[in-house]
Amino acid sequence: MKFFSLLFLSLFAISGYSQEVQDQSFVESLKVKPYLRVRDTNDSVTKKNSMEFDSSGIVIEKIVSPNLSVLFNPEFQRQTAIQGTSIGTSNDYLGFFVNEAYFTINDLTRTNGDLGIKLTAGAYANPNYKMETYYQPFRFIYKPFEDKILSNGKRDLGVMISKNFFGDAIRSSVSYITGESSNGEFSINSNNDNVNAGAMRLNLTVFPFREANDALKELSIGLNLKSVLMSVSRSWYSLLLGYKYDKFSTSLEYLKSYSTNAASYISGASFFASYEICSMLQPLVRWDYTDTSATSGKRTPDHLIVMGLNSKWFDGKLQAAVTYDQDYNPSTMVALAKRFMISTQYSY
Repeated sequence: MKFFSLLFLSLFAISGYSQEVQDQSFVESLKVKPYLRVRDTNDSVTKKNSMEFDSSGIVIEKIVSPNLSVLFNPEFQRQTAIQGTSIGTSNDYLGFFVNEAYFTINDLTRTNGDLGIKLTAGAYANPNYKMETYYQPFRFIYKPFEDKILSNGKRDLGVMISKNFFGDAIRSSVSYITGESSNGEFSINSNNDNVNAGAMRLNLTVFPFREANDALKELSIGLNLKSVLMSVSRSWYSLLLGYKYDKFSTSLEYLKSYSTNAASYISGASFFASYEICSMLQPLVRWDYTDTSATSGKRTPDHLIVMGLNSKWFDGKLQAAVTYDQDYNPSTMVALAKRFMISTQYSY
């Protein structure tokens, strides 16, 4: 019912804005951006090798009018994992899904006050994910922290109202999320501890020195709060500190769940840094720490350390990275994985 309510709202808004007078200088445009991600992983602990096409697809964006745009982003994943000399049935996977499908009205008040209030409706990447990938543009190597440890940490299915203040020095948004949008499924699964259904997301990102000077203008502090309204589901908040200047980029993120009735609690932190030593080479490092605590008192801490070198070709359209990562339990000092990975991404 919630999905149909959202669809009705979407059709109503689009029909209203389709009647607006077109600017004479406006030219309708269609943007098509394909991308392909390929990853080969060799794990010396589990003795498993995997080859995968990871979240590859095409972004199709249509600017319908100066105030309205529509985006559609289908994706596919293909993975084959070999352990020893055999391929298990569960390790051979092919999936197709809709990553994003939404429309954006750039200013709801364009004809009545021009307050710069934007509406986004559909399945869309949430603002925190966009800020994570802004400072860590290496999704083809590893997922951003929130998306990695929470099954619905990337995209929301719902309606988002956003507004910037003082140019874009302060970015704010509030969303009502109606359901899970992974793998193209808009159904509500009440048995999923991380279900999206019936949630509010608040996001606030501040660039305190946006107008100060070039060295500090990309320093930002972000607060992301997601409150799931179902009593058995997990809510969480996260803080993101990011900085980028010239060839250097770094970020530090902290996340913690706070639902009282969830089966477990998650907290964690992630640090990332990269530096472009020349136009082609970019060393990078990442450290993740997560701690999952069950209501029974059992804790499952986890450390992940990633080190590698990324290279860029053809003005950055092609990227290839070689990384080594180690995943281990700090309480037992037992290695869970030691992976050598080659990751590539082509985006047009």
